[in-house]
Amino acid sequence: MIRKATPDDLESIYSLYKANSLDITNLVDPTYATKIQRDGFLLDLEEKSDILERIQTNTIFNVYELEGNVVGFININKEIYFPEDSDNIIWFDNDLKNKYYHRDSSITLHEILISQTHKEQGIGKQLLENSLQILKEMDYTDLFSIVVFAPLTNCASVLFHAKNGFERACVSMPTDLFGLKNYQSVLFHLQIK
Repeated sequence: MIRKATPDDLESIYSLYKANSLDITNLVDPTYATKIQRDGFLLDLEEKSDILERIQTNTIFNVYELEGNVVGFININKEIYFPEDSDNIIWFDNDLKNKYYHRDSSITLHEILISQTHKEQGIGKQLLENSLQILKEMDYTDLFSIVVFAPLTNCASVLFHAKNGFERACVSMPTDLFGLKNYQSVLFHLQIK
């Protein structure tokens, strides 16, 4: 069942964050690096207070509940992550650049996360489709999403976006960020229909 997250879900959501956050200190282990690229990861472990604030204020913060347990969530809000005047970003389409920076009907998918034991069951797709319907009713027309591409690739996220009709809008050039050397990301775009 998909429903709006509440403060009562904080511990469950935090546990999902914790279980799927990248451990930068463990990247020297090839087995770990391979596993997280295959399974997907989040860059930062959010503080509980940050998660609680997002639950209470973001445009969409929904959970997928199964047998009384939160097994996944989606978090969407109106925030811009790339500086508009950055020369460190290569845009593939100037129209998408304009939509990202200047259209009130654009919004950003921050996270979509499913527990490892419940992956490959269509839960992520259901969370996305439910959110797209809500966004359409709120008159949003464009959904953007940032995915880590280097120095390691969030393959699970890249595949999820490709399977669900997202297109690449831009790529950032290498920089040291989030404790990673030569960090790069791809911004994906989906037109909400």
